[in-house]
Amino acid sequence: MLTVFAFSLLLGASPLDSHLAFQEGKRLVEAFEYEKAVFRFREAARDESLGVERATALVWLGLTYVKVGEQSAADDAFLEAVRIDPLVALPPSTPPKILEALEGARRKLREERTAPTTTAPTTTGPTTTAPTTTAPTTTAPTTTAPTTTAPTTTAPTTTAPTTIAPAAAADDDPPAPAAPPPRSLLTIGGGALLGVGAVLVGGGAAMGTIASSSANAAFAATFQDERKALNETAADQALIANVLYGLGVGVVIGGGVALVSGMFGGAQ
Repeated sequence: MLTVFAFSLLLGASPLDSHLAFQEGKRLVEAFEYEKAVFRFREAARDESLGVERATALVWLGLTYVKVGEQSAADDAFLEAVRIDPLVALPPSTPPKILEALEGARRKLREERTAPTTTAPTTTGPTTTAPTTTAPTTTAPTTTAPTTTAPTTTAPTTTAPTTIAPAAAADDDPPAPAAPPPRSLLTIGGGALLGVGAVLVGGGAAMGTIASSSANAAFAATFQDERKALNETAADQALIANVLYGLGVGVVIGGGVALVSGMFGGAQ
């Protein structure tokens, strides 16, 4: 049980737990004071020291914007949140309409990262040189014998048009960088395992109590047949309690290892 308590403390460790603006915003939401909560969550979302946890502050800001009827501002907050942490999630009790808005932000982010960028081709028009013609030259006749020089005409010179082939379209930009590895997967998985392990350990403890009650009833039974039946029942219940307790401890240990790996294993 001490192990469960220690890992439960680790699970709750988050910069937001001690962030005054964020916690005040949650309190205001619970009190239905959404307009005041917007300002507190906006303050938390601007705090760069929160790192990736800013995404959680942003989804709470988006949720509160929806509550006050500012859907466009909510969509912007959700989009900024998934850009920081694509796996960020809203509280489990969030209405489906708001959950769909967050999923819409995830789809928009995927479209932004997969949309190709195309550069328009550049074309240079043809260059043509106009033909050049030399006028004919004629010599006047003399009195002795008319001498006529045939006109000399220089054939026009035409330069064939030169066309520069259009530049090939630039290759598509390299694909957008893949989303950062889900830093919180191990943390979420470890936390879930810790919860399951705690339930199993609790079930084992409860079954042990029931087995003890059955054994006490057998001890107090008047008839031998009744005592035997109660002892058999107590033995079965004790076996189930031991199995549940052992399985729960194993799951807690596995969840603790996953949680510590997710939080301190360098997956950023």
